[in-house]
Amino acid sequence: MSLVTEPIPEQYLYRLTFWSRKSTKVRLELDKSADVVLLKTKPIMVIAGMASESEDLPWWRKIFNFLCGIESASNLHTVEQSGGEGTKAEKTKTKEELAREAAEFLHEEPWWHTFVNVNAVILMAVTIFFIGFYA
Repeated sequence: MSLVTEPIPEQYLYRLTFWSRKSTKVRLELDKSADVVLLKTKPIMVIAGMASESEDLPWWRKIFNFLCGIESASNLHTVEQSGGEGTKAEKTKTKEELAREAAEFLHEEPWWHTFVNVNAVILMAVTIFFIGFYA
């Protein structure tokens, strides 16, 4: 942020900062051009001939794609077929419902919160030991 520029109004900052990450208020879009871009995009179209491309890949490339999270064309085709009805249901949700779901998405169980924090401390202690031992 600059001291010369005006601060961004609060209605644009809900769920964008650490302090408002669990807010259920509806956030207004800061840039209207983002809405235009989303409306112009088309769903992914998969041609039937593309499904055979994944079968032509060598074994090492299939493993590489799996480890990197790259989906094959046949997986995209099945996602497109099964996801057709789900997109219609999402469009009928109101902005308030979407804001509530976005706030609930960040909920973390207390046990997992403690588990992750304890493991982070243990990992840092082991790292400091190795750095100190081998330095």
